[in-house]
Amino acid sequence: VPTEPSTEATTAPTEPSTEPSEPTAPTEPPVADLTGVCPHCGVKISELTWTEWTIKNGGESTAVKEDAHYYLTGDVLSITSQIRIGVAGEATPDVVIDLRGYTMQAGKRVFAVYPGSSLSIMDTAGTGAVKGAMVDANQHGGVIRVDHGSTLNIYGGTISDVATKAHAAYGGAIATEGGTINIAGGTVSGGTAKYAGTIYVAKSSKANGDVPGTLNISGGTVIGGVATSEEENPFGGAIFVNNANFIMTGGKVTGGTAVSEAKTPGGGNIYLSGNDSYTFQITGGIIENGTATNGNGGNIYIANGVLTVAGDAKIT
Repeated sequence: VPTEPSTEATTAPTEPSTEPSEPTAPTEPPVADLTGVCPHCGVKISELTWTEWTIKNGGESTAVKEDAHYYLTGDVLSITSQIRIGVAGEATPDVVIDLRGYTMQAGKRVFAVYPGSSLSIMDTAGTGAVKGAMVDANQHGGVIRVDHGSTLNIYGGTISDVATKAHAAYGGAIATEGGTINIAGGTVSGGTAKYAGTIYVAKSSKANGDVPGTLNISGGTVIGGVATSEEENPFGGAIFVNNANFIMTGGKVTGGTAVSEAKTPGGGNIYLSGNDSYTFQITGGIIENGTATNGNGGNIYIANGVLTVAGDAKIT
């Protein structure tokens, strides 16, 4: 007997949707506030001549040689060699860069400020960043190197070491030997190094005049990284100052760690060493949450020299 055909209804094929898909909303560009004054020169932003930043990679041919105020119009994310501010023995420019909410990033160091030159970083949009990742054990300053006699001013933006592995260089984010670093705003965030997870400050070599370095903090935030080593005593999870000046009148230093299993670490946040000719002074701001695991000085370790603490400074 032949099988009777099924009388069960079959499922109808799904009809394609006629509803239009929602378009992806375009990313809104950052909004800069251009109503104020330039924190570096004190002139109204609207009255200055601004030049669009077009340098995508470093090298001698792209070194910045002239005084200028620059602004970013988009992210610069594939910098393969450091951008030079100035040329040794030739050009000593005074350069201002307004990030305007955008990011500059390199797989190594982003900027090198050559002797006698000045670099000022500001951010009129509030979300800009400069990110580097130096992992060379023979190099100092993962994001910015400040040469002797040169100056770095940070007024805004986030300067951060984003290396994905530990490195043995000094200064995860910024390093100077004989230069000046002024932090008045923004955030400087560290990584991992043997000395100075975030900022390294020392005097220059004898060949470069034995010039003392200087770190001035009047505002902003320095977020500590990690100082670690199993071969040498690691110092300064956030800041390492050796034969240089350290003056803090405001701002915050927080969250640095110095750690070692085999050696004795010191200065979870700040390590200071130098004779009486150097100034170590804290008269304002906050230093907090530093840790020296198996070591000395969770917030501050003074190896040599005298630290003056006065005013409304808070160390907790």
